Amino acid sequence: MTTYIPGIDVSGWEPNINWTVVRQSGVRFAIAKATEGLYIVDKTFAPNWLNTKRVGIVRGAYHYLRAEMDAVQQADLYLKTVGKFENGDFPPILDLENIGNENVSNSVMIAKAEAWLNRVVQVTNKTPIIYSGPFFLRDRINRPFLGPPLWAKKYPLWLANYLFNMHEGSLPIQPAGWQNWKIWQYTDKGQVPGIDGSVDLNYFRGTLDDLYAFVGGKVPDSASHTVQAGDTLHTIAKQYGVAVLDLLDTNPQLLQKGMTLKIPQAVTDSAKTSVPPDTPNPSPVDPQTGLAAYDLYTIRPGDNLTAIANRYKTTVDKIITENRIANPDQIAIGQVLRIPKI
Repeated sequence: MTTYIPGIDVSGWEPNINWTVVRQSGVRFAIAKATEGLYIVDKTFAPNWLNTKRVGIVRGAYHYLRAEMDAVQQADLYLKTVGKFENGDFPPILDLENIGNENVSNSVMIAKAEAWLNRVVQVTNKTPIIYSGPFFLRDRINRPFLGPPLWAKKYPLWLANYLFNMHEGSLPIQPAGWQNWKIWQYTDKGQVPGIDGSVDLNYFRGTLDDLYAFVGGKVPDSASHTVQAGDTLHTIAKQYGVAVLDLLDTNPQLLQKGMTLKIPQAVTDSAKTSVPPDTPNPSPVDPQTGLAAYDLYTIRPGDNLTAIANRYKTTVDKIITENRIANPDQIAIGQVLRIPKI
């Protein structure tokens, strides 16, 4: 079964983000807009760049290409704005879209994208990521009868493709001739605790280990907790500042008194930055809410998967897949299940 790691991307459209709450919701990576063209530096980039690092979210930064402007100077603005890329950060990211580039020819668009990429590789010695949609790549970057430019396969792909009917097993359109997509932006209407309004949601293709390997970082060490009488997943998660879903991923077994649990990386406010702490979200939120995808259910006497599936209007197969249940006839009282929302 393919694993996907949840993340978001943000810009000035999300001006007040409580990153501590965002991390506690289960978000593992965030990519922020840094620059656009020759003159625009996103006003939210500096706090986003620092605060994602502070709370333990893998961070990235992207530049929106304006192809009517000098590409090398755009790259230099981006590199100056972001500063040093540290181990554990996404490599540089180039955003290729049509808005603002409608009057630029395809050949110029291709040449400017290549010039930006070459400049960034020259300065950082890192392989950038390309963000775009499959139809833009087909219509504006692929060449008639020749397909993508020769440099297309060099760069990992962050693909924007919103599906009308998103369901289990859905995948974006993979553009022919390009690297297999590494990140998928699948909606711009996501809801995440700590962010007012809608936000773009993404999946990283792979496990958490794969994510950290891709960015050249190390998966944060886990702590441990011995279960006490009265403990619940919610109380333990709140105590350590982690997401319930992360706790479940690390500890799929039953919750029993005396058991030692692995505690995934905690959200901490102790790391020092040059910006003030996050602006509190003015709307009350539950930091233990999942990424708008699951309900949690504790198995009771007499339960079986068919009855639980019927109660939540889902399927037994979805529950088995989501909870990695090896034998559906061996569920136990007290076991906590993640129930996919329809």
